[in-house]
Amino acid sequence: MRLVAWKRNAPDSANSSSGVARLKMKSPRSSWMKKPTRSSWICCDFQVQEISTARLQPDEEKSVEEEFIRSSNAAKLLQLSQAALDALSENENSLLTQSGVIGRVLAELQRVDAGAAEISSSCTRRPPRHCTNCRRNCRVYADKVDVDPARLAEVEERLNLIHSLKRKYGSSLAEVIAFGDEAQQELQALESRDVELARINAALAKLDAEILNAGKKLSAARRKVIPSTCQIGRQTIG
Repeated sequence: MRLVAWKRNAPDSANSSSGVARLKMKSPRSSWMKKPTRSSWICCDFQVQEISTARLQPDEEKSVEEEFIRSSNAAKLLQLSQAALDALSENENSLLTQSGVIGRVLAELQRVDAGAAEISSSCTRRPPRHCTNCRRNCRVYADKVDVDPARLAEVEERLNLIHSLKRKYGSSLAEVIAFGDEAQQELQALESRDVELARINAALAKLDAEILNAGKKLSAARRKVIPSTCQIGRQTIG
């Protein structure tokens, strides 16, 4: 017997003389007590594993996209940043005549990589003779550009994973992470309910054995009483 509720009915006419109440099985258990389907558990477990193994950070998408743009356009970005550095390394008189060239190079750099906007703004808001900060920013930026095919493949794979998870679970990484947390809670609820149902089934199995044993004892007691009851009845009739 598994997960059925027992109901004690009032003694009927067949058993009223002995005062024995019969145990009757009730209708199937409620929906809460139904065992979770394997498909629902597998689906929830897959979602939890897929999101948790990604080790997402809520604000990483922008930095990954910027690194992907730099890596995929590394050769061109290095060429542009080096051209800007060469122009900025000229003497003050040359800088005055090269300002237009510098502006066009930095504009192209920013067009290819929006992350280079800080370099462009640091140069355009100051006169050429005060471009020390601009040179330093260009040098720092050039150092961040890495012509590494292996790194490009790694960043591209990460970006594809982020986009895939967003298509499935939310419009932002914060929503994806929240979805994963909810799926984890649901999975724990399914697993704990499974454990609880196993405990209840074990208790019911024990109850079944006790009821069967009590029935056997009652039957044995009846068999012992029947001969003397019959003899008393014959003497009374006779």
